[in-house]
Amino acid sequence: MRFGYIQILRLLAAVSVVGFHAISSGRAHLVNDAIGPMGVLIHGYLGVDLFFVISGFIICHTSPPSGLAPLAFLRRRIWRIAPLYWLATLAFVAALNVAPGLSLQTGGNDAAALLRSLLFASFTEGTQPVVSLGWSLEFEMIFYVCVAGLALLRGDVWDRAIGLFGALVLAKNLGWTPDGWRWPLGAPSMLLEFTFGIVAARLFARRAPSVLSSGLVLAAIVAIVWNDPASRVLVAGLSSAAAVLLAASFGRDGKPLPILFAGLERLGDATYSIYLAQVFTIPLLARATAQTMPDCPVWAFMAIAIVGTVAAGWALYRCVERPLLHGGWGRRVGVQPP
Repeated sequence: MRFGYIQILRLLAAVSVVGFHAISSGRAHLVNDAIGPMGVLIHGYLGVDLFFVISGFIICHTSPPSGLAPLAFLRRRIWRIAPLYWLATLAFVAALNVAPGLSLQTGGNDAAALLRSLLFASFTEGTQPVVSLGWSLEFEMIFYVCVAGLALLRGDVWDRAIGLFGALVLAKNLGWTPDGWRWPLGAPSMLLEFTFGIVAARLFARRAPSVLSSGLVLAAIVAIVWNDPASRVLVAGLSSAAAVLLAASFGRDGKPLPILFAGLERLGDATYSIYLAQVFTIPLLARATAQTMPDCPVWAFMAIAIVGTVAAGWALYRCVERPLLHGGWGRRVGVQPP
C-alpha cells in the first residue's frame, strides 16, 4: 500500500528543514535580515521530528510483527540510507578542501571524524558528523539496530520495540542510569518519536500495543512532562503522530490523489535527496544571492533556497538515488520504494 499523503508530509518536513537552515545562511550573507511571511519556518527544524514519526510508521507497517529476519532487515535499511549519505559525505569533504570559502557547516573533517560519520557513529564521541545534519541519520541507524536486535527474540517485535523505547526514555528521565553513562547523542527521548510512529501504525492496522508496552510509553510521557512540559518530543512528536495517522487514513480507500497532490507525492519520493542536497545548495545560493542581489531580504532568499534545493534534490533523486535503490544491488537486497 502506497501512502500518498504521507509522502506529501515527508516533502513538507524536508521543505521545513530547508527553510529553517536557509534563515541562518541568509542572515549570514545578506544585509536585509527580514523573514516576513516565511517566519513560520523558524520552527522548521521540527520537520526532523516528523521524519522520525513517519519512519516508525512506515517501517512498522511494511514489516511483519514476527518472523522478521534481522540481517535482511538491516541490509535493506542500510542500503536505503547509507550509499547516498556516503556519497554526500565524501563530496562534502572534497568541497571543504577545494572550496573552503563556501562556509559549509561541519562537525569536523579530519580522518577520524570522517570514519565515524561513514559508520554512523559520531555520537560515540559526542560530536556532530562531518555533514552536520547526519545526526538524524544516526538516530535512524540506532532505531534500525534496536529493531534488528529485538527481532532475534520470539514474539511481536514491534510491541517489544514500543516497550523498549518507552523503558529507555523513562529510565533516562527518572535518572535511573549508572554514573557517567552517556546516552547516544545525548537525547534518547527523541527515540520516543519512532515509538509514536509505531503506535500510529498499530492503530492504523487496528492492532493495539500490549498493556505493558502501552504502560511504559505512558509512564515515559509522564516523566517527560514532569521534567519539561514543553518538551519538543511531546509537542512535535505527538502532533506529528496525529498528522501521520490522519494522512494514512485519508489514503485507506486506495483512490488516486487529485492532480496537485499527485505531483507533490512524486516530489515526496525525492525527500531524502532534497534533505541531503541542502548542505550544498543553501550556502552556494546564499553566496550567489549576496553577490547578485545584495539587498534581497532573507524571506525572498528562503524561497529561492527552497525552490533551488527541491530542484537539485529531484535531479539527485533521478540521477543517483533512484538508480541506487532500484538498480541491480537495490533489487538484490530487496529495497522498497519510499
